[in-house]
Amino acid sequence: MIILPNKEYNNPNNEKITTYQFLSDVGCPVFDSVLFDESELITKEKLITLKEVLQSEYCTIRYQYVKPSISPIRGGNKSKIDLDELKRKQVDGTQMWLLQPIDRTKNIYGINMYVNKKTESLIIESVGKGFDVSDLNRGDISPQESIYLNYPIEYGWQKEWWKYIKLNFVNQEQFNQDKLIRLNKLRKFGLNPSDDIFGKEYVPMDYSLIEKLLNYIQSIDENWDKSDEYTVSISMNSNGKLVFWDIQTPIGKTKILRSTK
Repeated sequence: MIILPNKEYNNPNNEKITTYQFLSDVGCPVFDSVLFDESELITKEKLITLKEVLQSEYCTIRYQYVKPSISPIRGGNKSKIDLDELKRKQVDGTQMWLLQPIDRTKNIYGINMYVNKKTESLIIESVGKGFDVSDLNRGDISPQESIYLNYPIEYGWQKEWWKYIKLNFVNQEQFNQDKLIRLNKLRKFGLNPSDDIFGKEYVPMDYSLIEKLLNYIQSIDENWDKSDEYTVSISMNSNGKLVFWDIQTPIGKTKILRSTK
């Protein structure tokens, strides 16, 4: 049982946990978490510590595969911290990564920031209320807002970065279709939300949020040396706070595809 973030823990073969720790190190807000090793015995004593670390009776479960799988289980669901329930949710060939809880139906935004230094570009993509960033990462939903910038970011004389961006938004017809796709996806997870989790239309991110994201991406990039191309995944939860999840690279995605074939 390993409490994260933890500067002493290093597993270079696990891009998600490694980059989660990197994000914490450079000042991006991440959830506190606990990592259980494959087949690790879960005890009542460990659950006491888990609740103290997460400051909750609930957790969000993510699975980190240590062996190839042809049918990987999708994590991200909220679960009660209960001995029998967590034992049932352990999966062979995985580490169980338990993070502070988030209700995936109550996000305000799911956001990806894609940097490509070779093409000198930055793209911010988002989905709105009721969706989450996994919809983007897994290709379930196309971006409902896309923001295109040159990279390094152009600020001009007065930090007027907004003069240099290009915007694209989902149309209402597609947004309505996205909601149906999302509801069907959530039902497959065993949830039964109503259409009320969404707004009537997509609400664009305001400029103060975008500026905050630009400041974070600069802090990340100043310390990042793993690749010239990468994607940072973020959620804005129901209380308006940002949560950074991890960074994906082309090499990391290739490893995932190979391990799941």
